[in-house]
Amino acid sequence: AFEVMRRAPERVAKLVLISTLASADGPAQTERRQGYIDLVESGRFDQVVEERIPILYPPEKRSDEKLIGLARDMAAATGAETFLRQQRAIMARVDSHPSLGDIKAPTLLVWGDADGITSKAHQDEMLAAIPGARLEIVPDAGHLPTIEAPEIVAPLIANFINN
Repeated sequence: AFEVMRRAPERVAKLVLISTLASADGPAQTERRQGYIDLVESGRFDQVVEERIPILYPPEKRSDEKLIGLARDMAAATGAETFLRQQRAIMARVDSHPSLGDIKAPTLLVWGDADGITSKAHQDEMLAAIPGARLEIVPDAGHLPTIEAPEIVAPLIANFINN
């Protein structure tokens, strides 16, 4: 989304950023991603999926078989090769902080307050930098609030888009 905003902001009427980071990966994140890449390349994609589940969901939801099944199904549908491309793209992304102030489209940030990947501080940085942005916090949701709390997130997005 940030790359689209840099390249063709005129094509974006409204922007919704869900569980998003504006920063480029630091050394620790890059090392973690490289570890995932190494596992996938050695044929252990399923292990990567299982290792990531705890950071996707808050502790009280990690035993919810429906949510765990959805994460596994999404990973299977994505597949190992796409996962590798995604990880390499994320490792190469630029820091979007310098261009956040250039975003003129109305922007909604959606964040689950139990997210294990992005933090409230990350959201606050974007909120402060994007003119007129609004933050909606989804209680008791992790990194996948659209899956964990669709009854909250879908109306937030629909109302934002339609108003």
